[in-house]
Amino acid sequence: MPIDALLFDMDGVLVDTEPLHEEATRRILQHYSLPVPDGLFDRFRGRPDRTLFAERLDASRDSAADVPTLVREKAEIYDALIDDLTPRPGIPDLLRFLSERSIPRACVTSATRTDQRAVFEQCGFDARFDAVVTADDVERGKPHPEPYRRGAGLLDVNPNRCCVVEDSPYGIRAAVDAGCTAVGVPTSFAAAELRDAGATFVADTSPALQQWLADRLRDPSQPPIDRGRH
Repeated sequence: MPIDALLFDMDGVLVDTEPLHEEATRRILQHYSLPVPDGLFDRFRGRPDRTLFAERLDASRDSAADVPTLVREKAEIYDALIDDLTPRPGIPDLLRFLSERSIPRACVTSATRTDQRAVFEQCGFDARFDAVVTADDVERGKPHPEPYRRGAGLLDVNPNRCCVVEDSPYGIRAAVDAGCTAVGVPTSFAAAELRDAGATFVADTSPALQQWLADRLRDPSQPPIDRGRH
């Protein structure tokens, strides 16, 4: 079945922001004397900040902080760390390739709207995407399929005609459960972990992903599909 639309995760796919998120999260947890156990970031990579902070507060039970405060203050630290952020190699060329073929594109991220806007402004992504879904737009984040179902809906495309590009098993599972084809990029997790989660293909580089997509995208000679919003 031809692919009519692309849904991209942001952190680890469009940009290498995971180290920045970890540093900002570590600082805010330490500020509130919340423990940072070994493996914490591996367990929560690809999931919303509020999920990690809720777990840390539950584990502590004596912190004066709350989840909204931690999310907001972490975002303020993160914003100060992204001044030198650039797109991952090959991403601008890939987005241009899709644009030239009138393939609709959405960003579906576990980041907050504040973090997403900061990255888009820094990297010039606003003109490259037709829709955006953030953690603030859904009730249930990845690995629940809600974010990718919402992304497909905003593009007016059936999920089974969408290809999702993800870097985490949580995101891959969310995409598969939403009915999408999932492609993994091994920037945060090993290729085997992405395949085990349900990735149809793992692309080591953006050019490799573009080559894989080239034979699967809707025929560009056909009229673009309706891009009406829900």
